[in-house]
Amino acid sequence: MQQTTPFPAMSTAEVWAQADASGAIVRTAQTLIELGKDGTPTSIQRTIITGPTAQYYNYNLRSDTISIRSGTVAAVIGDQPNLFDGASVANYLSTIAQGSVQGVGVLPSQTLDSVTVIVVQAVPAPGNRLSERFTAYFDAQRYIIRGLDFPNGRVRLTLDETLPAAAVPPDAFLWNPPATARVASPTPLPPSATASQLTTLAMICHLPAGADVNQMSCNRLFVIPD
Repeated sequence: MQQTTPFPAMSTAEVWAQADASGAIVRTAQTLIELGKDGTPTSIQRTIITGPTAQYYNYNLRSDTISIRSGTVAAVIGDQPNLFDGASVANYLSTIAQGSVQGVGVLPSQTLDSVTVIVVQAVPAPGNRLSERFTAYFDAQRYIIRGLDFPNGRVRLTLDETLPAAAVPPDAFLWNPPATARVASPTPLPPSATASQLTTLAMICHLPAGADVNQMSCNRLFVIPD
C-alpha cells in the first residue's frame, strides 16, 4: 500500500503471507522499517503470526535496544484482526455488521480501482476514542485491505503478488531479532482495534503510534506453496 498524497514516505513495510493447499492463511510475516528525516532506518518492527501464536519485536537502531513479545495472537497484538488473513477480516467485518462496534459501520459496497469493495466507516463516538473519521475498503472477494481514506490523505494497495514457494526468500518468515541488542521492557499492547484511527493503520502496516498517515508506504506480498 502507498499514500497517494505528495509527501515522502517515512516508513516502508513488507508483508508475506503463506497459504495452505486450500488457500487458508497459515502464517504471516510483517516488517516495518521506520526512517529518519535523512532517510536512514531508525527502528525495525517485525511480527510473525503462525496459527494461534505470534512473535513481535521492536528494535531501536539508535539506542540498540529491543522489546519483544511472544505468545498467543491476542497476547501479542491484542484484539485486532490480522488484516492479511481473509478469514480473520471476514470475522471482524461480521462483528461490525452486527452493530457491535461503537461508531463503526458497514456502508453499501462500491468500486475502488476497478475492484468491488466492502466499505467500513468509522466516526468519533462516545467511548471509541476516535479523533476523526476514516473509511476503509476491503476486497469483497478476498477480504484483504485495499485502501483507507482520511480527511488529510489516502492510502492505497499498490502491490499484491502471488509467488511460488521456490521464489520466497529464505528469511521471509524467520524470527530474527538482533542478538546483540539490549532488551528493554515490552511496549504496551495497543488499545482495541476499533479505538483509534492510528490503531487501524497499525493493524494494516504495523505503524507506530503517532505515525503520519500521509507519510507511509506499505507493500503486501501474498505467497502460496507449490
